Amino acid sequence: MSFRTSTFSIVACDPDSGELGVAVQSRFLAVGSLVPGVRCGTGAVATQAKTNSCFIGQALDLLERGIEPQDAIHRLVCDDPEPDVRQIGIVDVKGRSSGYTGKGCIEWAGHKIGVNFCCQGNVLLGPVVLDKMAETYESTQGDLPQRLLAALFAAEKAGGERRGRQSSALIVERHLPGMLGESDRSVDIRVDNSFWPIDELKKLLEIHRVEFSANHRDKCYPFEGETRKKFVEILRNMGYVRVLGATETIESVIDRLYGTFSVERPEGEGNISGELVHRVVERWYEVEYERMKEDLG
Repeated sequence: MSFRTSTFSIVACDPDSGELGVAVQSRFLAVGSLVPGVRCGTGAVATQAKTNSCFIGQALDLLERGIEPQDAIHRLVCDDPEPDVRQIGIVDVKGRSSGYTGKGCIEWAGHKIGVNFCCQGNVLLGPVVLDKMAETYESTQGDLPQRLLAALFAAEKAGGERRGRQSSALIVERHLPGMLGESDRSVDIRVDNSFWPIDELKKLLEIHRVEFSANHRDKCYPFEGETRKKFVEILRNMGYVRVLGATETIESVIDRLYGTFSVERPEGEGNISGELVHRVVERWYEVEYERMKEDLG
């Protein structure tokens, strides 16, 4: 099935962590259900413009067989009855990337291939949107979800899509057991209908860092926004935070917890250790589970 999704997106691979991901925003309802696809250890795909979601599975199957992204795209469009209205971005687990923009995609439309990533868009203000997207992805420090999100913000700030915005999504996979130990999908969040979808997506990622702490335990990340709010709420519920004042701050409480849980402090001012967050959250879940059993008799 095909849909017209005027969209900008980025597919990327972090060769150091093995993470693969896609981030996308569109003036279309629930773009996360149509455009992005990721397969751990294989690659990431975005299919847009007149979206053919069948391309996702087909492209990932080709990558899994060892076909390079450029050749995979060639095979997809050669077998397609409407190649002029398709737009595709692909990156494989080796960081090889390629893109395709059909000549019938609504202007401005194009793609930009970089080292370990490819960004693409249609109905954009102009090529500056992808230029800023690529520049920001390359210059941003942090893990793959953080860099992908920064790229979306940069594209929107540069003018984004001419029709506006409505939905966004972020998917990342890597070989690391997740919260339930059964999935390689470390992040899967989406905003289906909002006037500010990227802002909402950022909030979801910040909450995800805490509520799905096992998926981020080997990282450090900014202790800000919803991450800070959610973690402080747990600290209060656990009794770690009581009366704050001139000599007792959230930062001083957390500093003591590094010693309590024997966790190494992270580098970078304003960051928090994902391992510390996970240790505290894991203990909180255990406490809540026991409370629930008591309440239910």
